[in-house]
Amino acid sequence: EALASLGYVAFAVDMLGAGRALWDGAEAKTARAPLYEDRRLLRSRMQAALTAASADSFAQALGPNVALDLDRVAAVGYCFGGLCVLDLARGNAPGLRGVVSFHGILDGGGLPDPETDALRPRILVHNGDADPFVPPDKREQFLAEMGRRHAPLEFVSHPGARHGFTRPEKVQPADFAAGFGYDPQADAASWGSMKAFLADVLQP
Repeated sequence: EALASLGYVAFAVDMLGAGRALWDGAEAKTARAPLYEDRRLLRSRMQAALTAASADSFAQALGPNVALDLDRVAAVGYCFGGLCVLDLARGNAPGLRGVVSFHGILDGGGLPDPETDALRPRILVHNGDADPFVPPDKREQFLAEMGRRHAPLEFVSHPGARHGFTRPEKVQPADFAAGFGYDPQADAASWGSMKAFLADVLQP
């Protein structure tokens, strides 16, 4: 809804096939495991979402007053969704102009055999430098991978920000103990950055 309010056609991808949000940590971890283990499967689900958006039924559901341009596509993801949009960019999906990852997982483990072709989509990563789910070695491995593939990357590190820094509900002691923490400054800055990024990459 927030993206649609900016004038974009936006839809969410049910990567886990549950038909609902999985807020229980154990349930979500179990559902994500096959996608972590088989990144080809993960990427195929993301690409299937783009294919679905090109179907006549998708356009019909939007109504006659909404125009789709599938040569101007961007993907936005948070946490595990950040990993998903980065994998979509890694595959140079047709029509994909850019991706934005908010406190996304940067792990390259389980990827297909090393890909070497240059990446076309622009990539914006907002990362908390105190995120325990993205330790320094994983961050450096990701940056090295992006360098090898000549990715048009903008990597923004938010000082002191923890995992889930865009989630206002993550303010309890148990959240901080688990590595999470809302950061209003990082939240506002990253959202503003995303708006400028999308306006640029999706211009005609």
